[in-house]
Amino acid sequence: MTQTRSDRRPAPERMKFFATGLLILVTAGYLLSRLFESRHPALSVCAAFCEAAMVGAMADWFAVVALFKHPMGVPIPHTAIIPRSKNRIADNLGTFISRNFLGADAILARIRAFDPAARFATWLGKEESAVWLSNHLVRAGRYGLDVIEDQRVHRFIHNVVIAELEKVDFARLGGELLDVVTQNGRHQQLLNELIRQLSGLLENQTTRDNIAEMIAKEFQAWRKGFLGVVKVDEMIGSFAAKKLIGALTRLIKEVESDEAHPLRLKFDQFVFDFIAKLKTDPDFRVKGEQIRAQFLSRPELGAYLRGLWLQVSAWLRSDLDSEKSVIARKVAEFTRGFGIKLQGDRDMQTWINEQIFAAAVPLIEENRAAIGNFIADQVKAWDERHMVTELEKSIGTDLQFIRINGTVVGGLIGLLIYGSTRLMTG
Repeated sequence: MTQTRSDRRPAPERMKFFATGLLILVTAGYLLSRLFESRHPALSVCAAFCEAAMVGAMADWFAVVALFKHPMGVPIPHTAIIPRSKNRIADNLGTFISRNFLGADAILARIRAFDPAARFATWLGKEESAVWLSNHLVRAGRYGLDVIEDQRVHRFIHNVVIAELEKVDFARLGGELLDVVTQNGRHQQLLNELIRQLSGLLENQTTRDNIAEMIAKEFQAWRKGFLGVVKVDEMIGSFAAKKLIGALTRLIKEVESDEAHPLRLKFDQFVFDFIAKLKTDPDFRVKGEQIRAQFLSRPELGAYLRGLWLQVSAWLRSDLDSEKSVIARKVAEFTRGFGIKLQGDRDMQTWINEQIFAAAVPLIEENRAAIGNFIADQVKAWDERHMVTELEKSIGTDLQFIRINGTVVGGLIGLLIYGSTRLMTG
């Protein structure tokens, strides 16, 4: 079906055409009524209606036009209100939005009603969500493998790692690590474990036999002196082993039961002295630098790391390219399992929501004013004619109804005045 020209007009233009046409109609009605009123006195009623309708239509036309521009281009005071007040409107709009829509209480209320933790748990618990997430992670993994295979990336990473390793003071770093390890007597706990292991080893019959055999070998020549009849070597070995193990066992039990045992104190002193040397002794630092230089200069290191990476990346690529990817399946299983567990743990959901609330408040306060200023700046940057055109498109239809209503209401008021006047004058 063919559209007429009026049908193809935007709605605000059609309504403007209708309101203007109505004004022309009542104007013509007024002129014709006055022209033929002498012949047909009843036309005075029509003239009164049309006259008041013209006044109402013109008054509302002026009011509507004055919002956006100067009527007929004449710079009458207090017209073109919106273009003149653009900056003030922009500031007020930015302030209104930032206060009423970006306030911490309002946003937190929406977040609380949304319950992000529960929704997230429900989403993760769905099989299709887990598969979707694993597929995207697999795609990201494939892309990452392709990206880092570039020789420029390899060279850059190698140079960065080597440069950072060359800055490391291995001696001091070792001292600091040992310092952490030995805090609160942890090294004594390690010593206790070594003592227990040594005690268990000495109590083992196989260990006792091995010690006796080693001692016996040292006394094998004595057997010849006794014509090989008496097994002197075995007797001495067994006896010596028994005595040696007995003495060591007693010593170990003494050290284990006595926290102030001299051997423990010597162990403490040795550890603390060693840590201090690692941190401050120049000789240790030089030795550490030498070890570091030798380690980094070895070509075998680069070849080994390169080969190791090629093996790992080849396996990853093979798995990620497979339709039955183990990684993708494990990610999907873990994701769904995590979601199901989270659904059943309301305390954990509450904790997640609390963290979101705690993070949201400072984030809102830090950015609320900035968002309001951004909105204001965007409005201020609009071209005035463009802004007027867009506003007319948005609310132009309703504004034209004001003109239409003004015409009709004005005419009715004219009839009311005309009727009241006739009643008073008889």
